[in-house]
Amino acid sequence: MPASIPFSQRTYRVRCQHCGQIASGPALPSTAICVGCGTEFQLPTGRRMALKPYCSRDCWRKHGVIVASDAARIEARFWAMVNKTKRCWIWTGSKHPRGYGQLVIGTRTNRRVVLAHRFAWELKHGPIPAGKNACHRCDNPQCVRPSHLFLGSQSDNMRDMYRKGRRVQQRGPRIRSRSA
Repeated sequence: MPASIPFSQRTYRVRCQHCGQIASGPALPSTAICVGCGTEFQLPTGRRMALKPYCSRDCWRKHGVIVASDAARIEARFWAMVNKTKRCWIWTGSKHPRGYGQLVIGTRTNRRVVLAHRFAWELKHGPIPAGKNACHRCDNPQCVRPSHLFLGSQSDNMRDMYRKGRRVQQRGPRIRSRSA
């Protein structure tokens, strides 16, 4: 293609591998500028992934912004799925296979799944620092009550588990090594 044709007027031609028909349309860019960190990155193939605005999932997690009007709507949706009992506030929405509540936030093309107890912590206390977990004092994975949560490392969470006797015991016969 001659370089004198403006990018907006360039087209592509592709032959379908199943039926052999030729399809054509406007050319899609192969690179983009990340809206989070400002670096140029290569867009993945396959309709160019709807021209995604972030260079990586980590960059999206770090720089992804929720507009204030969306934040109020998401928070209202969050609290509508919480059943407040005397002890725990139980998440009644979608659940992760391990029993933790989960909430989908974002737009149709830019969505992410957030664990409900982490979202509850962030609503009350602000962002969770890198390397920290929102751990449950009540040992109920469905609980989103902020007073039942604490921040800790993975090792803090494991120590809490052992201290409370929640460790899963090995099933089946134990194989012991022979000592000579």
